[in-house]
Amino acid sequence: MRSLAFYVALSMNIAACVMFAVLFLVRLIRPIPRRYVFVFWAVVALRLMLPFAPAGSLSLLGLSGGLVRRAVPLGWFSVTNSVGLAQEVFPLTFASDAVGAAFAVGSAVWLIVAGLAVLCVGIAYILSLRRLRSAVPLREELYVSPLVSSPVLVGVFRPKIILPQGFDPDGPEGAPVLSHERAHKRRRDNLWRLVAILLCCVHWFNPLAWLMLRLFFRDMELSCDERALRGQDPAARVRYAETLLQFSAGPEVFPASAFGGGETALRVKQALSYKRVSLCGAIISIVFLLGLAVFCLTNPPA
Repeated sequence: MRSLAFYVALSMNIAACVMFAVLFLVRLIRPIPRRYVFVFWAVVALRLMLPFAPAGSLSLLGLSGGLVRRAVPLGWFSVTNSVGLAQEVFPLTFASDAVGAAFAVGSAVWLIVAGLAVLCVGIAYILSLRRLRSAVPLREELYVSPLVSSPVLVGVFRPKIILPQGFDPDGPEGAPVLSHERAHKRRRDNLWRLVAILLCCVHWFNPLAWLMLRLFFRDMELSCDERALRGQDPAARVRYAETLLQFSAGPEVFPASAFGGGETALRVKQALSYKRVSLCGAIISIVFLLGLAVFCLTNPPA
């Protein structure tokens, strides 16, 4: 059972890497709003979470040549055998005893490291909550704490916005900053950050998984910046960029990202060059990404 789980995880990683390559190319299409690109990350996440997918002729993996060596049917769904080292998947039957022994050892190492990584994530989360539980209520969902040097949304299930001492939420920079943090809160981004981190703990052996995590966090911040910049005039966008620079040195709070977190230079560049997408452009982007998602979330017929 342990070897089967590891074998399926490897196959999932191969499929997810193909989807990540597609997403990487999509990210280069500048007219597509970053908030739509952020949602498309769900395609990669599903490939890392679910070993099965609907079977259909419109499948990107069906065009991958020998990458999908065999699709195992499961009713309306199928499971890819992308690793190609097993003659059968259910039950798992390896081509030789040596391969089976290697997978037995590899699966044990995989589970031990993944378990330790998840334990570290849990400890870091608890310590972060304990560190900031002394925050003083300001109003509604706003709190103030001397332990943060940048506005930050803290908490996964009952998130609250914590402001550094001296930050005026009613000042010129207050409205866009709070709009940014409230966008995180409305989308439950701290939960998705935690899910992404846990997925990397499970798939720790794949270097691309950690690159995916970094780019996912970047797109998360850029998409919230888009929300905060919507309707702002050029002068307000300049103030927003200056505020980003002001808080760029602030430490991160696990698993949240402080307002000044992320790649500040890239976020400042976007703030200064922001242009609101037209209705026609939004419709084209949505239709394109939905079609691409169907193409990516199906397996070839068995």
